[in-house]
Amino acid sequence: MDEFKVCNKEKCKGKAEDMRALYCESYGNEITKGDWKPHQLEDEDRLCMVTCENRDTNEVKTFDFFISDGVSCSYENPYGICVQGYCRTIGCDKEFDSNMMADDCGVCGGDNSQCQYPEETYIETLDTERKLIARVPAEAHNIIITRPFDELYDIVISEARTGKIILQTKGIGEDTSQVVEAHTRFVITTNEAQQQQITANGPMNTDIEVSLTPIDVRKNPGADVTYSYSVHKDYLVNSVIATTEAPETYTWTGMGWSKCSKSCGGGFTYYRYQCIRDSDRKKVEKSHCNQKNFNQNDYRASCNSRRCPLPE
Repeated sequence: MDEFKVCNKEKCKGKAEDMRALYCESYGNEITKGDWKPHQLEDEDRLCMVTCENRDTNEVKTFDFFISDGVSCSYENPYGICVQGYCRTIGCDKEFDSNMMADDCGVCGGDNSQCQYPEETYIETLDTERKLIARVPAEAHNIIITRPFDELYDIVISEARTGKIILQTKGIGEDTSQVVEAHTRFVITTNEAQQQQITANGPMNTDIEVSLTPIDVRKNPGADVTYSYSVHKDYLVNSVIATTEAPETYTWTGMGWSKCSKSCGGGFTYYRYQCIRDSDRKKVEKSHCNQKNFNQNDYRASCNSRRCPLPE
């Protein structure tokens, strides 16, 4: 494999694309239907295989082909790229078998002198349905969010510009779980001190916002959340910043009744809804729209109730 070398080493301009996400959106949706996102296997020998997770059912599927050459082996390890299905070691200088490493804020060969280490603890009673506590820049590394394991409120992480929710702790128990979004992997664990912790190596391809949502706002639960990360001083932002752009809004839009499930003998038809972005009226992922109090089963009706003809 010595004949390979890395080319086009310069960082791409604009928002970084997640090749694994593109594979899952393309092959996952085409071959198996549904809404698929990347999933990272724990087996190091299979890191270069395309593995996806269904957003709705949490089903994990590994396809029988490898990710493209040059894609990072994992979201945690920046010093490995896939080459013909194998993970090859590279340095931050993009040279094979190099020992060059980046510092805490991503400077190749750096000494942390350009790094900042924001860390804050939020302790307050939650008296609103959703409380924004932090905005974390896309360029952040070593993100850690910690709170006591508490069923009285949830942590919600969303894209800062669009408001799209990419992670929420609701329904996540004490078992270790993962969410791959925004070009990084968030790992949710519970330690021996009964603290729930969300970690991500970063960087990401979008700024994120961290909010708290009480399960029952009438109980005014007390929140105790600590967050920290490292970031180059050029990308440091205030803990909470109001975005200058109005967030995108989305609406459930009726698309008409589906075909009856049976031609006779009594079937069901569903009134189909799609999530539409208000700015350009384009169909988007249904996770953008408000899921509260929306159940597709509430919009179904009986159809073709006539008796089926007897077979001749």
